[in-house]
Amino acid sequence: MSKSKSLFRQFFDGLAHEQAGEFLTSDQKLRTLGAATVSSEPELEPARPMASRVRIGLILGSVLSAPAAAFALESAQRLDANLVVYSFQDEAKVLAQITGHLPESFNPDDRVEIRRLKGSSNDAIQRAVNRTHRLQFLVCDADGFTGHGITHSLHVDLKVPVVAVARCDRDVT
Repeated sequence: MSKSKSLFRQFFDGLAHEQAGEFLTSDQKLRTLGAATVSSEPELEPARPMASRVRIGLILGSVLSAPAAAFALESAQRLDANLVVYSFQDEAKVLAQITGHLPESFNPDDRVEIRRLKGSSNDAIQRAVNRTHRLQFLVCDADGFTGHGITHSLHVDLKVPVVAVARCDRDVT
């Protein structure tokens, strides 16, 4: 009974001092209402997590064309983005293909994510790109499987913009 009596007393004291906000400091209110301890140090806000980097996707077939690699890596470096590489190959083969095209200042350990695709080509690409990793855009070789499907409107239904990089055999100067 005494426990409920003290709770009622605290409740009624709170109601009595409800309008005392103009006259009492917050420490005085807490002491009056019977708070346990009052710290004089303000509480620090929890640190906000760093915003994740922007992601740029690259679809890697059996061969990585130099123009597609250059465009994807330069874009990732310019936008300070991570490069998400989608491939049916294992991680070692993907890294071997990419490392030949990496700029010196681009650290593949921190900035390259490799996602291995499984299943039929169309479904695996659509599932991986549409369901995961908020991508800014996706880069593919225009002559590759995905690029050919996009340029000929055959099979690809992706929810991100796609950049199909074509090779240029002639000098454009």
